[in-house]
Amino acid sequence: MINEKECTKILNQGQVKFTKDEVKLIRNFLIQLATVEYEQYNTKLKQSDNERDMLFACEYRRAS
Repeated sequence: MINEKECTKILNQGQVKFTKDEVKLIRNFLIQLATVEYEQYNTKLKQSDNERDMLFACEYRRAS
């Protein structure tokens, strides 16, 4: 995770300059967005594991 100083440096490279409060809001939003994305990824990963296990449910571990 990038600290506030680095965030300010990155965000203020362009023509638009952000205040410290704006940088904090942007940073917190991006952290929340990354958290949601990570949770979605884990959910899909668990679902795919369950589906894969269901393919080999027969006695001889064959799909057909």
